[in-house]
Amino acid sequence: MKVVVDTNVVISALLHPARSCGQILNQILDGHITWLITPSILSEYKEVCLRPELPISDFHRKWLFEVWNNLPLLPTPPYNCSSVKCSDIDDQKFLDAAIYYRASFLITGNSKHYPKKTVMDVRIITPDKWKESFRNKELN
Repeated sequence: MKVVVDTNVVISALLHPARSCGQILNQILDGHITWLITPSILSEYKEVCLRPELPISDFHRKWLFEVWNNLPLLPTPPYNCSSVKCSDIDDQKFLDAAIYYRASFLITGNSKHYPKKTVMDVRIITPDKWKESFRNKELN
């Protein structure tokens, strides 16, 4: 199963590892899920992760950067590869990657920025809904 993960989920996973976002990150790291990352997504992850106002320890930052360095980076999808647009232009890269690389899910804490619950076979889902669906095995 392939997923695109919004930055807010990654940061929440670091800040609250026992909650839904942390469980998603654990499933990815355990190899149960393929994490789709493009250079533009990785750039945003790193920029946000380095913000000094976030209470992320240097240990966790270094650990996450190592994880990212060991994941394959996919080429950035072509500009305007989809006619579907997000209300927040900064989230477009996540939707474009999910559509272009045929992800099963785009996991985000900001679902209101995305146009629908499903876009071209990509389900846009919150971390809590993911956890509930995973527990009920509705994800396939």
